[in-house]
Amino acid sequence: MSKPEYSNPVARIYVGNLDYSTTFQDLDAAFSIYGPIRDKYMPLRPEDKRLNKGYAFVEYEHPEDASAAVAGSQQLKGVNSRDLQVKIADNRA
Repeated sequence: MSKPEYSNPVARIYVGNLDYSTTFQDLDAAFSIYGPIRDKYMPLRPEDKRLNKGYAFVEYEHPEDASAAVAGSQQLKGVNSRDLQVKIADNRA
């Protein structure tokens, strides 16, 4: 799986400390409340494609939605009962 090209890196967040069983639907449920999501990237474990690697990237339509997700993440109970690390993604990913 190759890394996606992002159209607006400022509108992209990094979500760390995910439970390995977290799904794209879980990400949608947790982060779509902050604005329309353009794209999601969550790499899967090569040895078991049902499990992710513990992190994901979520790209929003608008940078202010990404900022709202970072600010609002302190109020999230977490996805699958985990405390998440959420920040604006840098350009390395």
